[in-house]
Amino acid sequence: MKKNNIFFIVLISLILILGLYTLVREQKVFSSAENRNFTLFPHLTYKSFFNGDYQTNLENALSDQFVGSETIRINYNNLLDVSSFLDVKDKICKGDYYNMGSSRYIYDCDDYLIFKPSYLYEKTKNIILKNIESFSKLNEKIDTYYYFVNNSAVYDFKTNSNSIDVPSFIKDNMTGEYKLDYLKINSYEDFKNYFYKNDHHWNYKGSYQGYKDIINMIAPKDKIKKPVEEVRFDDISFFGSHARTTRFFEFKDIVSAYKFDLAKHETYVDGKEKSYGNKDIFFEHEYETDDYINFYAKFYGDDYAEVIFDFNKPKKDNLLIISNSFSNAVNELIASHFNKTYVLDGRHYYDYANENMDVMDYIKKNDIDKVLYIMDYYFLENELARMGLEE
Repeated sequence: MKKNNIFFIVLISLILILGLYTLVREQKVFSSAENRNFTLFPHLTYKSFFNGDYQTNLENALSDQFVGSETIRINYNNLLDVSSFLDVKDKICKGDYYNMGSSRYIYDCDDYLIFKPSYLYEKTKNIILKNIESFSKLNEKIDTYYYFVNNSAVYDFKTNSNSIDVPSFIKDNMTGEYKLDYLKINSYEDFKNYFYKNDHHWNYKGSYQGYKDIINMIAPKDKIKKPVEEVRFDDISFFGSHARTTRFFEFKDIVSAYKFDLAKHETYVDGKEKSYGNKDIFFEHEYETDDYINFYAKFYGDDYAEVIFDFNKPKKDNLLIISNSFSNAVNELIASHFNKTYVLDGRHYYDYANENMDVMDYIKKNDIDKVLYIMDYYFLENELARMGLEE
């Protein structure tokens, strides 16, 4: 018997066995691959047989219930994702957003993973209004400053305008004395200049622009510090939060950073004296080159409940920064303009201090002169801004 015949017989036998098993096993109800209910085997009736419904439903049920069909669908959908992405430059996303999964997108067929603009739904609006109410109470008690990081979550590249004009929304609803500034984005090219390809944080150019805006707002008489060197790390391929979330690692980002000559100072991280971040290690090129390195966190510093910078300038003010990870890239640079700078991240404060954060109490205990909020849309949306301000 020829080998081809043997293979054919084995194949047919396997299909028959799987088909019989399909008929007797418990039917599957829902397809996670296609987000729909499976077609179940129909009941045979005289009417359904002669009008053709039974045959159609049986065919659909066999397709849905056949052993391994779900796995085949998942792999097929993955293949479609790959093939469709290969075609997007010509057919899909030109001048538009294209979903890469896990609420991450690309725009105009470019190699940046980004958020799609959010819109001010009623729930989000109410949360932000509560935060602004808390800010207003703080404004009456201490010099308070706000810096908003515009990013792809609120800027619509199709219209070249903010889907949510957060700074204006704050101004329209805030009371008390305060100052407010924000990262200016007027185009997709501006965004690309300020942010990483596959991470939600601002890059060295974006954070430096933020630093300049903040110092001009909070200490306008101070001289802006200029970088002494721009260092490019060609042997590091940075895969940030967007890449890790989507598991899409095609868009490698080669990173750079500015080097500054700052005065000697002491740094305390969650109560222990230690360096914040690993800038010196990177500038000396003594780092690991793992493709999956989280460069932003490794270089600038990770998220901690409390970081204190003491530049020992008693004639200068003490500053309190309240933020999320966006401030990591500018904390030390901003702190170089002040005597002592305290940085708090409310997401981690309770685990560190074993108590809820009380901002006013913290201000009194540490002789704080000014408070600075550095925030993006998700900082406001998730009620992080209200931490420790409730009466």
